[in-house]
Amino acid sequence: MRFPIFLIIFTSVLLTACGKDIPDGHEELLEDNGWSIQAQDSQDTLLVKDVEPMNAMNMRKAGFDISLYEGKEITVTHYDIKEKYKGEHELQAAIYELNGEIIGSVGVVENAETGVVSLDQKK
Repeated sequence: MRFPIFLIIFTSVLLTACGKDIPDGHEELLEDNGWSIQAQDSQDTLLVKDVEPMNAMNMRKAGFDISLYEGKEITVTHYDIKEKYKGEHELQAAIYELNGEIIGSVGVVENAETGVVSLDQKK
């Protein structure tokens, strides 16, 4: 009888440790634009400084002006998206936050001209 209880507790702890909570605001932002999350890839905190002009320009074209946050520490969370961009390209969403508030988002596409796209562009 002890073994099954231990197994249940161990499995529960393992699932809790491995699971990543997706903030409602992130999921809502993506779903409002027609995308669904396959998995959370990574989350990083970074200090915005010396942004490469080409990267800043591509992000601005995609709807997020990262240069407005120069000198600020922001959090970026990357998600793998279930749907394909324009029906054929893998898409990853990057959602940027400052003090827990979403300040912007972009899509990252392999084999796209700039590699950075607006997430409000429908599939």
